[in-house]
Amino acid sequence: MLPNVLSPLPRGVITGDHQKFINRFATTAQIVAQEHNLYASVMIAQAVLESSWGNSGLSQTPYYNLFGIKGLFAGKAVTMQTKEDNGKGNLFTIDGRFRQYPSYRASLDDYATIMLQPIFAKAWRSNTKSYRDATAALTGTYATDTSYAVKLNQIIETYKLTKYDRAPSVQSKPTIISHKLKQNDTLMERQTQKKYWW
Repeated sequence: MLPNVLSPLPRGVITGDHQKFINRFATTAQIVAQEHNLYASVMIAQAVLESSWGNSGLSQTPYYNLFGIKGLFAGKAVTMQTKEDNGKGNLFTIDGRFRQYPSYRASLDDYATIMLQPIFAKAWRSNTKSYRDATAALTGTYATDTSYAVKLNQIIETYKLTKYDRAPSVQSKPTIISHKLKQNDTLMERQTQKKYWW
């Protein structure tokens, strides 16, 4: 997986742009997490960290990869340089092949499916007492970054993401439904969605 070790994180200071990024994915992450025995707070924090608040090239159109997941998705991938941690805090650069998704929703769903693999069992809600147990379990398994849990916990605490760990209300609807065109989409957004869904 792709560790985000370059971007500075907020130290207890909430910014509007960061909150907007969280709001864009929060409800969908809440629903997906509940369906897959995961913590939405951890999922959102990982999306923040792995995508540098949505600023990484990998997380943007046309790749939509929020979590730095490597490999192929529906036969599609993109090669990009990434920094890896050797397990001792030392970084080195490699070319990695990362999954390319048709939408952000596909990225969230695929992440949740991957998290059901036994290697991540210690991060499941049913096997943990809190999100902190989950973030600790992801260090060295999901990411090579030795400070991964510390960074995730900081994001969760700063933005009070544990509120999304509660079951979503009956009225909650996913905020990301990329396969349906919304009335206020720009022409470019419509063309992008059409290109990757049909």
